[in-house]
Amino acid sequence: MHDTATDELQAAPMTAPVVARGLVKGFVAPDGSRVVAVDDVDFEAPAGEITAIVGQSGSGKTTLLQLLAGLDKPDAGSVRLAGVEIAEVGDATVTRLRRRQVGFVFQAFNLVPGLSARDNIALPLRLDGRTVDEDRLQDLAGRLGIGNRLDHAPEQLSGGQRQRVAVARALIAEPAIVFADEPTGALDAASAASLLEVLQEAVEELSQTVVLVTHDLALADLAAHVHVLQAGRLERQR
Repeated sequence: MHDTATDELQAAPMTAPVVARGLVKGFVAPDGSRVVAVDDVDFEAPAGEITAIVGQSGSGKTTLLQLLAGLDKPDAGSVRLAGVEIAEVGDATVTRLRRRQVGFVFQAFNLVPGLSARDNIALPLRLDGRTVDEDRLQDLAGRLGIGNRLDHAPEQLSGGQRQRVAVARALIAEPAIVFADEPTGALDAASAASLLEVLQEAVEELSQTVVLVTHDLALADLAAHVHVLQAGRLERQR
């Protein structure tokens, strides 16, 4: 496959940095039946705003988020991410696209064992060969309440602290798009409030686009756009 999108990785002056059309993703259940987790979904996330996807457990929210971020491939449909149709480019370009334009907060944190919190946060920059701005790292960690935990490995941190490290890692490179899967799920009320403030600042100060899955009503209320996913089908609420 010819890789045509390398020059597009730096450009993101789009009205909708995340656009999906006709997304379908299914799985085979243990009993052999087919379960459609994402069923013919159209989706757009406007630039410089927060878009929330809400729904009951098992409705397909995490699967949809992974498809939108290019972490999984749909059975049908297309995703345009930061101006690039990801089905039309090679895996190397998709990898560079995610490193330079996308941050992702995983529900399971996905921190690297044995690396300090500081090194986990800096990892996206180092993988892309970029210099780590230590002042920005310290400032971001401080605002998330983990400034005094940067020398600790993930296994030395609480679940909430690991979650905040994961959020800092997603934001450190100032990506155009941030995807977040239940970013406040492991946090107490005070930590969740700090995270909401950081996400709001990312949108207002850096014009970042945030797409998140959440059960947190306060986080959903913060979003400019809210979509409800029910049995794999997406409906726009506002």
